[in-house]
Amino acid sequence: MRLSLRLQALLFLAAFAACLGIVLSGPRSSSKPADAAPDRSPEVDAGVVSTLETLLKSPQPDVRASALDWISRDERAQSSEFVDLIFTDLKDASGSVHDKALSNLGWILERYHGTPVGDRALQTIEGALKQTKDRSAQLVALDLIGGSGEGGVYVNSGAGQGNPLLISDPFIRKMVVTLLENSQSSLRPQILRLVNGSPSLR
Repeated sequence: MRLSLRLQALLFLAAFAACLGIVLSGPRSSSKPADAAPDRSPEVDAGVVSTLETLLKSPQPDVRASALDWISRDERAQSSEFVDLIFTDLKDASGSVHDKALSNLGWILERYHGTPVGDRALQTIEGALKQTKDRSAQLVALDLIGGSGEGGVYVNSGAGQGNPLLISDPFIRKMVVTLLENSQSSLRPQILRLVNGSPSLR
């Protein structure tokens, strides 16, 4: 029975994702994260928000992870109403849910840069890179820093300008140098690709 419910939820997510090709816009009151700056988010259809909220609260980790992955890939689904849920999912016991939540912090940082919400996103990305117990989280952080969009995560809009928000952060620049100098680091190949792809880090 549990497997059947999981399959139904995943099939529903896939079907609903196919319907997102055209997202209707319209005025809608929204619940913004605490201490947020004036909302610069695109209008997201009320039905899309409602459905994604339901999926994000699913008891099935794979359903929550799929919903988070979708939000990270498609800016049309990046509603301010998901910000608090995304930060909550960073504490999820499921590694896949945690990583997909982390992959959403790039667009949150960009949208709320200079506010407590943006600061929290930045500090979380820094922490993911600094810690050494979870390599998967480190890889997500590196993907965010490089703004490469590899793996379907956030694409930093300033990446082509050589000075994206994350690469210009002093703490992150110091961590990149530290990891690069460690010849035993399993992240060294990814760090080298990051440096080679970023003129501001060379």
